[in-house]
Amino acid sequence: MGRRHTARTTQARHQRIAVQLRQMLAAGGYRPGDRFPSQYELAERFKTSPLTAREAVAPLVEEGLLERRFGSGTFVLRTHAETFIGVCTAMDISHPALSPFFLHLIQAVRRSLEARGHRTRIYTGQAPPFGAPPERWESADLPADLAARRLSGIVMVGTDPGLSASVLGDCGLPTVDAAGIDGKPLWDMQDEVRRSVERLAKLGCRRAACIAWGEAGQRPHSLDAFARAAKAHGLDVRREWLIATRTTEKMGDGAEAFRRIWDALPEKPDGLYVQDDILYRDLAPHLLLQRIEIPGQLQIVSHVNPRDTRPLLPTPLGIGPDPHELGEALAVNLCARMADPRATTTDMPVPVHFYKATSPSEWVAENEGTSA
Repeated sequence: MGRRHTARTTQARHQRIAVQLRQMLAAGGYRPGDRFPSQYELAERFKTSPLTAREAVAPLVEEGLLERRFGSGTFVLRTHAETFIGVCTAMDISHPALSPFFLHLIQAVRRSLEARGHRTRIYTGQAPPFGAPPERWESADLPADLAARRLSGIVMVGTDPGLSASVLGDCGLPTVDAAGIDGKPLWDMQDEVRRSVERLAKLGCRRAACIAWGEAGQRPHSLDAFARAAKAHGLDVRREWLIATRTTEKMGDGAEAFRRIWDALPEKPDGLYVQDDILYRDLAPHLLLQRIEIPGQLQIVSHVNPRDTRPLLPTPLGIGPDPHELGEALAVNLCARMADPRATTTDMPVPVHFYKATSPSEWVAENEGTSA
């Protein structure tokens, strides 16, 4: 019984090492004709036996990636098998309510990986951008390609962690997720909140309100971060001015959240932070209809997607990360893991920037002369 268990463990071990060897070749550290580490060198590197290392090399020889030359060693024939890096999202990217942010992020990841010589393939699900995450991956292409070992790495975007774990299983592939890597967020939303409050204070605001992205009836961490930052800057914050709402397919969520703040008390806030660009898009027409003077009566800082969201009237001061910088960070960290599974996370969190509207169709990063 124990011997059979050992056999299964050894088999799984050499298969996992084979995946990592393919990643080493695909990462660009070897060229055709280069000598590849011997089974003894690989055994030392992966803390295993020479026999297991030899078994791990065997499928790469069969695939034509490596060649064993009697008396000389193992050499590289090709660095890439017919494999791809999968850029995956469970969302339906054709859904009209999907934030353009995700489209720009997916495109940025793909461009950055392909600039590094990697082939990519985009895998999408059918989930709408709102509501509960699906219980399973709704299209068959990703599970099929995982089973056929057509993938050399994975980037997950806008996908519930539980669903990601379910579809990827124990595939052994290096994976990065836009939700965060190694417990580190891709960008620091709390920092965005703090900087927004600081800017409202510098603009002369004394009474601050926040519309945060979150489930109605629940208090997201960003509201607590906003309240702490406002207190640190001496701003008055009332409980009625802290609202959490989540964009849905129903129009009016942002406008309704603002109406609740504005009508709650006789005294009105003179500063507002909106944590979601879709929510601001929804409430902007309401500000015009109510003839609220911006920025005379109310200074606004809103999260924006500078690559796509067109400045709206009334125009807020924008804040947020550049999706192209986010895509670059995901690509850099995935490639590092493909070259060395022990690689540490770098280039994170990606900084957030303030943006000003310089025309009806352009956001420009503050203190920069080029388009954001």
